[in-house]
Amino acid sequence: MIYFNIIILIFLLSFLTILIWNLLIIKRGKNITNTLYEYPSVSILIPMRNEELNAERCLTSLLSLDYPKYEIIVLNDDSEDKTAEILSNFINNKKIKILENHYLPEGWIGKNYACKILSEHATGNYLLFSDADTVHNPQSLKKIIEYSKLTNTDLLSVIPKQELISLSEKLLVPLLYFVLFVFLPMFMLKNNRFPKFSASIGQYLLFKRSAYEKIGGHLSVKSSIIEDIHLARRIKENNLKLSLLDGVDLISCRMYSNMNEIINGFSKNISAGIGNSLSILITMSIINILLFVYPFVGIFIHLFYQIFDYTIFYLLLTQIFVIYIMRFLLYVRFKQSFFSILLHPFGILMMSILAIRSFYLTVFCGKANWKNRNYKIKNL
Repeated sequence: MIYFNIIILIFLLSFLTILIWNLLIIKRGKNITNTLYEYPSVSILIPMRNEELNAERCLTSLLSLDYPKYEIIVLNDDSEDKTAEILSNFINNKKIKILENHYLPEGWIGKNYACKILSEHATGNYLLFSDADTVHNPQSLKKIIEYSKLTNTDLLSVIPKQELISLSEKLLVPLLYFVLFVFLPMFMLKNNRFPKFSASIGQYLLFKRSAYEKIGGHLSVKSSIIEDIHLARRIKENNLKLSLLDGVDLISCRMYSNMNEIINGFSKNISAGIGNSLSILITMSIINILLFVYPFVGIFIHLFYQIFDYTIFYLLLTQIFVIYIMRFLLYVRFKQSFFSILLHPFGILMMSILAIRSFYLTVFCGKANWKNRNYKIKNL
């Protein structure tokens, strides 16, 4: 049992090393200084479906951008709420073009088709696809374009600050960052020999127009439920450059607003994110339980049953200490919830359950639901 706990600790220390390395690699957006004399034109493309809670604040923040050459194009994608009514308040603004769509072709995911339509109306040298639940700092576009040009990046994805209000958001949403930064070595993002080692955040995708057209745009991922990841892979497959930027001081986003949305969102994404693979699901579930839940259970058993094997007890304490270092580093860097850190093992357990649910719905039932649209995965 001692050797088992030593192995667990070695794995945890390895993942802590990956996390620290990743945090050192990812550039902070707030540290970028503006040196450009000429700014390229940017088309900001916002698909909206049932976004009555987000539309106004998103567009208001975009209109406040301190950037000389940009246009905003919004697509109301057959919304069933008051999105169209809210958008009508912006119809006379010369910076905003509002489009309507009431048709979804067979084999398309709604958001992907909306983005395709938006790209066809764009005139900019850069295409920025951003979600309607984002809020943009006035200096954000200048800094992000500066970094994109400085690094000659073809697809730059920006990591936003997640707004966490409800208890379910605070518990589960930070785990998305935990999985990303603990399990994915970021240096592999820049290596085109490993397209599957790709990551991007769909809330903010900045493409060079030439790169977007080269990979076939959203048409090339029309049936993908996780189009942001597959667009990133398409970039690497075409020997183009992919980068991530820490934008927590530039962009904020409230991804989900309640437990029901979290369940639907995680159920939609997790299975697709692991390639609908049962072997990967089992492997990841075992890893998560052994590394991130077992130490807490072990300590509880030792204390409750008053087991006095001090070697194992201190190994378990060290494991928990390493886990909390990981969570604390992410908490500080990305301004997350301290509540999520305290309840870490419960969050991991819930995420594992949602992963199993996602696999069941996607693989066995062949379906997914998002924004009041039902998709038959087997037909996509």
